[in-house]
Amino acid sequence: MYYKEYVPVGHIYWVKGETTLNEIEDIKRVYIASEESDSDDVFLKQILGNDIEIVKVDDLLSTLKESEENIGLIPIEDLQEGFKILTLDGKYCLTQSEGCLLIGYKLEDGKQNEFVSIY
Repeated sequence: MYYKEYVPVGHIYWVKGETTLNEIEDIKRVYIASEESDSDDVFLKQILGNDIEIVKVDDLLSTLKESEENIGLIPIEDLQEGFKILTLDGKYCLTQSEGCLLIGYKLEDGKQNEFVSIY
């Protein structure tokens, strides 16, 4: 079973503290770290919609610092100083799982058996 929680983040100095799925749809892109798996791109698009561009960047924190319009997604285990956790549709991911984008799939005989999106 593969399972990952993506947290919506901004830069620590942002005034903004929240985002929504509708806002992400309007912006049409989110940023993730370049070391994230290509399969995660596919899963995130299944949750967010195929019109959303998943932009991989080498330095996510610097990209977020450039503008409050740059919404980032980061695995919860990769959170570090400098990131600001954004509520998602009014839910804070550290207290409510609906505040994260949860993706997962299970493998059987070395092949992906089913995709699970929990939002």
